Formats: sequence, C-alpha cells, structure tokens
Amino acid sequence: MTKEPGISKQTSAGPSIDWSMLDSLAALGRPGDPDMRIRLLDAFLSSAPQLMKDLRVAVAGSDTAAIAKAAHSLKSSSMNMGATSLGNLCSHLERHGREACLDRATGLLAEAEDEFRLVQEVFADLLEKLSKK
Repeated sequence: MTKEPGISKQTSAGPSIDWSMLDSLAALGRPGDPDMRIRLLDAFLSSAPQLMKDLRVAVAGSDTAAIAKAAHSLKSSSMNMGATSLGNLCSHLERHGREACLDRATGLLAEAEDEFRLVQEVFADLLEKLSKK
C-alpha cells in the first residue's frame, strides 16, 4: 500500500481510494524513470474537473445522454486511478442517464461532487509529494 506521509487509506472525512491501484501504476515504471503516477495524477487533475462540470450541466438540464457520457468518462478515469467511491457514484449516474431515470440524479450528483472534492485534495497532495522526490 502507498505509504505517503499524511495520506491514509481512508478516513471518515476522506475519499475512498484503492491505493493498490496507484501502487500498481508505480510498479509499471522502470527504475530511474520518472514516477508514472505523477503524469497520471496530473492528467486526472487536469481533465476530471471538466468532466464533473459536464456532468453537473447535464443533470441540471436533464440531458440523459450527456449524463451517461460524462458519468461514463469520469467513472473510467476515477476507477483507473483507484477512486472507487467516486467511480461507483458515477456508475450509478451513468446507469440513470442510460435508463432516462433521473429521480435520484441530483442526489447522486451531490454525493459525487463531495467525493470528487475529497479525491482532488488527496490526489493534489500526493502529486505535490511525489513531485518533490
């Protein structure tokens, strides 16, 4: 498990992160090469806010196709980075979009936004620490 200072596996106030996913990403790199997690964390932190914005706009407009599309993209990138709770929330939103059933979309979006903020904070902190090594 990743043992970064100040980052726990999960706390009651923190996001649900599968640290083994990030560990496996680190293991893919070759000795002496830059830590692969730096590039991937940077890519996630650069692209995910727009996906969350797209999801927010889609839910506000009751655009089921756009909900499914944005939720699918954010789900995939979240799961690949080990942000499992965020990925699961996006999976539910994607399904609701595909089924054109929006009765819980606003509540799920609020949960996803809360989890996303926590993931962003933890990933930004980890990126900063990895970049200093």
